[in-house]
Amino acid sequence: MPSILDLIDQTEYFIPNLTVHKIRSYKSCARSYLLNNILRLRPAARGINMKLAVGSAYAAGLEVYRTTEGNLPAAQFTAIKRFLAETNSIDFSRLYNTALLVEMLDKYDQSFPYWADYRPFMYPNGELAIENEFQTTLELSFRGHELIYTTKPDAIYITPENTIVVVDDKSGYSVAREGQDEAYEVDMQMCMYLYCTSQNGVPAEAIEIRYNRYTAADTHVYSSFIPIAPDMVEQAVDCVNLQAERLVQESTWSLWQRPALDYQCLGCPYLGICKSGTGHYDDAFVIQPPRES
Repeated sequence: MPSILDLIDQTEYFIPNLTVHKIRSYKSCARSYLLNNILRLRPAARGINMKLAVGSAYAAGLEVYRTTEGNLPAAQFTAIKRFLAETNSIDFSRLYNTALLVEMLDKYDQSFPYWADYRPFMYPNGELAIENEFQTTLELSFRGHELIYTTKPDAIYITPENTIVVVDDKSGYSVAREGQDEAYEVDMQMCMYLYCTSQNGVPAEAIEIRYNRYTAADTHVYSSFIPIAPDMVEQAVDCVNLQAERLVQESTWSLWQRPALDYQCLGCPYLGICKSGTGHYDDAFVIQPPRES
């Protein structure tokens, strides 16, 4: 049975491009951060999560909707295709099925029709700012390599008042409606959207969250406009640089030696490795090769 300890010995410590998700993972459980982002250990077989499948398919449909000038049938077809590919079956329940995706995109089209909506931000080369990845160089370097922060907003639009806004899509099961949703705090993700876009020549000024909430009986769509003060963006950048500074001081062994507290481990795919006490993993896990750049 392969040993995690041997794998750690064979793996040179490095710092992958940072994202909000990776920073949160590092802060909550250094060991999980090591296993997932540096050793790249993944479950060989992943169970089907219907909620995540709906969210992924909805996002794929929205991307097509925005890049085809509001072609709703094409967006719905893409969403259905993605959902079936991820679930390998049709769930005929009242909640998670292809009909739900059709309704979600239909309601989005009614609430934010393409030609009546803000116009998409367009780069000089004619490319639309849809699902673009933005990178920015941090203040620190590690072993001669620059540290990079990466973010990928859903879309960037221009309002009728010529304000550039980052659109952040949120979907999921909820009975909340407009004005009843959770008070959405300005978080690091939102601030870094604005910072990274501005560093790449897109001076976005605010975040608009577009909710698509569903229940077994209904689907409702609404939005929330969130202005963010420049000092909040600066605080988020300082926080990212602080976490990067801490990562520079780490090693594979120091990360391995700091697992999360037990109450934080519910649902963690690596829980069995930690509980075994042996530092071994079996064929339930595979090492995912890095993506080609």
